[in-house]
Amino acid sequence: YGKTVFIDSSDNVYIGIYLGYFNSYGSLKKINSSNGNVIWSALAEDNNYRTLEDATIDSSDNIYITVLGSNFFKNDDNGSIVWTKRGYSTSAYGHSVVTDSSGNAYFAGYTSGSYLGTDLGNKDIFLVKFNSSGSEQWVQRLGSSQDEQVWKSDSAIIDSSNNIYLTGWTTGGMDGNAHSGERDI
Repeated sequence: YGKTVFIDSSDNVYIGIYLGYFNSYGSLKKINSSNGNVIWSALAEDNNYRTLEDATIDSSDNIYITVLGSNFFKNDDNGSIVWTKRGYSTSAYGHSVVTDSSGNAYFAGYTSGSYLGTDLGNKDIFLVKFNSSGSEQWVQRLGSSQDEQVWKSDSAIIDSSNNIYLTGWTTGGMDGNAHSGERDI
């Protein structure tokens, strides 16, 4: 099924696809909008359990991809990998990616344990920033004593002032707010 769709500056269409469950894999396909032909496919369909979670494009037509297990990629407009952060952590799961006007990439997801800072509870939300060269700039971790998750693709957006907004859920109280049900937004 489809996970994400967007266009580049030449109106080519990019479709992120997830196929399978037990032998899951995903790919991102660049499609020529005038004839429907596939120009390239990133994350070769080799059944290495590369479940595509989200992808986005920056103003220079670079592509940023997150796959299950916190593997982060930057590809150029020809589909070639510019940098990768494979196996960033076995206890972190990247689910969403956005870019800002300076070419920085922000990957959001959830993690457990002491990876990516102080363990706040069972599962905590994380947001990690990489510059355009792939160097980690900072990590932010949010949570309570219970579970929090940025769960699906498109869970993060960025505005024109480079403010980042996340959505997800919690089973605890956060930021002075009491827990009011099973999973609060």
